[in-house]
Amino acid sequence: MRIYFSLVVTALMTVLAPCLTAQEVNLYAYGHSLVDHRPPRIPTPSDQTTIIHWIHDIAVSADRSFSATGQYGFLPSHSSAPPRSQWGYQDVVRSWDEEVESYAEADINSVLMTAANFIQYVSPTSPHPIDASTTVVEASSTIVDWTESQRPDTRYYIYAHWPEMDLRSEYPPTVPDADEIAAYHSATQGEYSQWWLDYHDAMLASRPEQQIKLIPAGAIMSEMITEVLGDAVPFEELYEDSAPHGRASLYFLSGMITYMCLFEERVPENYMPDETVHPYIRQEITALSDLAWDRLFSYVDDEGRSRVFSSTTTSTSHTLSLPEIRIMSLGDGIYRLASDHPIIRWTITGVNGTTILSSDTMTDLHTMDLSGATAGLYLVSIEDQLGNRWVHKILR
Repeated sequence: MRIYFSLVVTALMTVLAPCLTAQEVNLYAYGHSLVDHRPPRIPTPSDQTTIIHWIHDIAVSADRSFSATGQYGFLPSHSSAPPRSQWGYQDVVRSWDEEVESYAEADINSVLMTAANFIQYVSPTSPHPIDASTTVVEASSTIVDWTESQRPDTRYYIYAHWPEMDLRSEYPPTVPDADEIAAYHSATQGEYSQWWLDYHDAMLASRPEQQIKLIPAGAIMSEMITEVLGDAVPFEELYEDSAPHGRASLYFLSGMITYMCLFEERVPENYMPDETVHPYIRQEITALSDLAWDRLFSYVDDEGRSRVFSSTTTSTSHTLSLPEIRIMSLGDGIYRLASDHPIIRWTITGVNGTTILSSDTMTDLHTMDLSGATAGLYLVSIEDQLGNRWVHKILR
């Protein structure tokens, strides 16, 4: 028997990018060396081993305004107010100089928070491995509360980066083998990514009145490396050690994803990073940007709301004047996707953002085979030839 599903539809975005764009981001970052790694083992001309440098570099190309500063540490120490403006950059305007003004007087509108990358063996709501008197969520909530007392209506971002490496031999000098690298990326896109989703969910529950978003940099960056770069970019050109600190290329990839999240727009088509970034990454920048932009739309919560973007429109019924989308179960995990206008691509992901299936064939009728997938909730991201985007939920 054929069963038609009446699904919750999230109209995530049309091609009207200007209405989504944040024109100005003034950032304060509670971070560590996966945000700002200085000095690197191999010196760079400027601050290319920081995501801040690359966010600014892209913002200049896009004619956007960006300023930033921040501090080193982990969440337990970060939660001890007031913050300390430690970071300055060669080319980036400082968003706050504590020697000349208070935090409340600074024009900071965005805060980035992140946890250590070696504590994911405990829940974000369990005692913190560094300080058992608090948890990741409690420390983060303290930062939010203090910030709101100084700068109400701040936007908050959880920067979900990449894990440390569990290798058989120390790197450097021993480069991990192919199996170790594959296992590392599998974990980055799997259970490590899920930890950040759990952290984000707990923060949304802890401070539901605040605007708290997720920057899924690590998982998407890992997919960029495995799906686009492959063997064309050597491991040593990305990672400096097993911590793992990175080369300029790694921080560029993460900075590009973070830019998209902060400004809620794609990287400009004419943008090109400098030559500290590996030439193959420069060659494939469009493919990398396309992958990142597409994946960001797959990050939605159980209610279909974007974890990443603030400006997207959500709807519990298909009331927009857009083509009708229909998903029909044929049984045994096989689904038929149909549209009134040709669909140019679709992607099925798990709720943790891991890609299960995808297609970029333009037609108005598609077959999606989930017969080999485990039971659970899946998200179908769909784009038609007019640039309209949706996310449908299906329960396998």
